[in-house]
Amino acid sequence: MKAMWIYTPATLRLEAHKYTKLISGVYITDGQTKEYVISLCGDFLKSRTPESLLSVAVSSSVSNASIIWENVEVSSQVNLPGVAAFLKPLRSDFDVVPDATQVLTVFTFPASAIERRKANAREFACITDCSVFNHRRVRIQSSPFSDVNAALFMGYVTEGVVSYVGSEEINGKQVAHTVLVDSRYLDGMEGGIVCTEVAGRRLGPSLGLVAGRLQKRNGEGSLTLVIPWSEIIPAVHQAGNVVSDVFKSLQDAAAAGDGPRPFGEVSRNRYSGVVVVQSRIKGGRKVWGSGVIVGPDLVVTNKHVVKDYLGIEIWLEKYTRRHVMAVSEPLEGVDLVFLRLTKNLPGKYKPVPLSLTAKPGSQVYSVGYGLFYPQKLGPALQPLYSQGVIANEGKAQLLAGKDEHGSSMLVSTAACWNGSSGGALFNEEHQLVGIMASNARDESTGKIMQDMSFVIPSAVIQKALDLFNSAGKDASSAQFQDLWKLKPTHFDTRHRFEKRIKSKL
Repeated sequence: MKAMWIYTPATLRLEAHKYTKLISGVYITDGQTKEYVISLCGDFLKSRTPESLLSVAVSSSVSNASIIWENVEVSSQVNLPGVAAFLKPLRSDFDVVPDATQVLTVFTFPASAIERRKANAREFACITDCSVFNHRRVRIQSSPFSDVNAALFMGYVTEGVVSYVGSEEINGKQVAHTVLVDSRYLDGMEGGIVCTEVAGRRLGPSLGLVAGRLQKRNGEGSLTLVIPWSEIIPAVHQAGNVVSDVFKSLQDAAAAGDGPRPFGEVSRNRYSGVVVVQSRIKGGRKVWGSGVIVGPDLVVTNKHVVKDYLGIEIWLEKYTRRHVMAVSEPLEGVDLVFLRLTKNLPGKYKPVPLSLTAKPGSQVYSVGYGLFYPQKLGPALQPLYSQGVIANEGKAQLLAGKDEHGSSMLVSTAACWNGSSGGALFNEEHQLVGIMASNARDESTGKIMQDMSFVIPSAVIQKALDLFNSAGKDASSAQFQDLWKLKPTHFDTRHRFEKRIKSKL
């Protein structure tokens, strides 16, 4: 009979002279004789000295008035080379914070207290098949900001979706070594456990551990970096690490009938309808954005994506492209153009259906080729995914001279990065509710707000598409253009109330 391992989130604490730092970890035990704490904490241990004190607390360590911190010792460390290989081509443009988290550290206890520590623990199962990683909802349990209040932030839960999977082929099978998640990284989250969500939003098998934040150096955006078990487990076995017996007893939960489902039921191999739009501009430079297939030979994107172009091509896959023979702007004053291709696309690249009924509060997900130059990473083109909701809808007069008001802008919390422009915002039925046009920027700091995106609704796209198909042209109204410049679009009026006093006489 195989041992059943259980786990609970943990907080690690390093005390040195005038220095205390806390990060996340995971306490795992077989409930009988074996127990460990594991974390990704190379940077955390850099400042350790012989006089430093290492300790850990779990949820059962917290009482009404105190936290029991128990001493631990570093048992071993395991290098994770696949992550470094993934990050290598990104180093010129990206930073990893903290920068020494590609090492799995195992801690052991000098004295056993399993019965007390394992309280509140749950079964530990992991998932390693990268073919089912992409676009899954995930939940992270970690201990950020524990130096402020360890009891409050222990086991802190954040949610997100798998945005990108870095993998390589080993023995004819794709094996993941890096996962990027769209949830916000908070200081001290490294070492936190990342679990999938299953039916009913219940906690499912674990996908991996948080390593840190991958952030673009120019401030254009960031993603949470996760190291999956498919990278950790082989490295642990190869090193003959003391925790290898933990993983020998774990079954791959991907085969379970109640296994995790991807957000919006989008599988790794499902066709999204989103393509790379690459323009050649003056000086031989290449710039890129995203586009959505809306016809057999037609792609919609933002006008600014192909600004000042000398030539345009779209990329469907890593080695499959089509040239653009014409650019059409049927609706002047809208950041939207149609790209006519030199020939029809193969049958498997079908136009995406449009939804004209998106409402605030609706669940949506964005798909676009943001942050990374698409040809730079991996064996296949892979857009970034992000989940969110429609935060609000802006209505305005669409066409100049015509008193027809309707949906003119959507604001979404699904992330939009530079390069995502022209990419899709889908509902859960994989219908296009709009294309991303821009994200927000904090004027006081210059920082890009990737989780506030401004989207051209499908109602506007459909109006432009009707004009395009009929060889017509029109222009947007001044109110529509002011809306997209984030200027006031409505007059302020004040309703005056007369104060009336009723006599009792």
